[in-house]
Amino acid sequence: MISFSDVLARVKNVAPRPRGSPIQIYIHIPFCTSKCHFCDYVVGNSTRQLTAPRAAQVRYVDALCRQLRTIGPRLMELEYVPTSIYWGGGTPTKLVPEELARIGSALKDSFDLSSLQQHSVEVSPETFCVDHIGAMSMAPFDRISIGVQSLQPQHLQRAGRAHSAEQAVAAVEVARHGGITNINIDLISGFPGEQIEEMFDSASRAAMLGVQHISVYPYRPSPGTRMASQIDSGRREPLKLEYMKSSYLCAKETLEKNGFDQYALSYFAKSEEYRSKVSMHIYNLEGYIIGFGSGGHSILGWHRVLNDNGFYDRYIDDPLSFDKCVKFGTEPDQIESLLLRVGAALQTQGGLNFQRFASLTGHSFQKLRRENDATIGFLHHLRLCGAKFVEFDDRFVMESENVHDVYLEHINMLVKYGKLDRGLRV
Repeated sequence: MISFSDVLARVKNVAPRPRGSPIQIYIHIPFCTSKCHFCDYVVGNSTRQLTAPRAAQVRYVDALCRQLRTIGPRLMELEYVPTSIYWGGGTPTKLVPEELARIGSALKDSFDLSSLQQHSVEVSPETFCVDHIGAMSMAPFDRISIGVQSLQPQHLQRAGRAHSAEQAVAAVEVARHGGITNINIDLISGFPGEQIEEMFDSASRAAMLGVQHISVYPYRPSPGTRMASQIDSGRREPLKLEYMKSSYLCAKETLEKNGFDQYALSYFAKSEEYRSKVSMHIYNLEGYIIGFGSGGHSILGWHRVLNDNGFYDRYIDDPLSFDKCVKFGTEPDQIESLLLRVGAALQTQGGLNFQRFASLTGHSFQKLRRENDATIGFLHHLRLCGAKFVEFDDRFVMESENVHDVYLEHINMLVKYGKLDRGLRV
């Protein structure tokens, strides 16, 4: 365990002064109605913890507010500038509105939010009500992200979702009735056993709901999840790479025909103003991140600061300390964190910006590309997956016709050789 004071001491010793540096605030809520069969964000959480009763949630919120009110002012003293806030988990709306209001009040009291560009909250249809929106008047959010995943009843059931397709549609109306004008819904393409007609139907119906943004995440059989185990044991249909490509392409073409533009892998917006500034802060390497909660991950001054979501009780007992503070490095046991940044940036239209990468990690991408065997190997691997790269004076771009094909080839090769781990983590 390491105290936040010690984290700041390490950061100050190596990184440039952060005055004016943009920072994203992440709020982690580790509660859900059920444990979804595909989700790797809660692998370390027991179902009993995820579905904890109100009393346990109150204890967690107490710890979270204490962490916000202690750490937030110290970051403000260092002149970090919050530009976006994202609530994830878990399901933030598993909390009752009063608890959301407490956290929102702590946010407003602890940070200067005058430069905020986007404040986004994840919701799940079966827990979401208009009172959740009203409860956040102290630190109002302007974007709702609804975890729909599919509009096919059979796939919702097989995925362990706690809501129906009808509830998903109703959640959009709740958000709209609450005055939210930037609504995202999440879909997953390529579920095992899915038919192309079902993906087309989900994408078409989603596009007709009048939302401003739709995310389509290709399914990945993350180790430790129930669905991946069912595939491995033969209880679920094996994954077929060509179908997974076709499923994503079907969703992409359907959304584009309905006025959505793909601006990065998985992300489709009606116009630029509705893009996920929260996601692009991470993928575009735009600044630092401070994560609050038992699964909060941060990037501060060339360091990754981590709380393991599995150690929920430890966080409640000591919310002012972190499990790890690790400097970005190039050794074999460190390079994966740098390559995560590279892979994420290459999924965007703008590619990897050299100056931003260096500012965030303390490393030169150009040097890594020339001298680091792991980086050279990673880029070679992506070429084998179909990637084509172009280097400009200030950035490195993947100019492949279908970035999703490269991504799915990448996932397929990792599965084939038993090297697939959890998805992108800060």
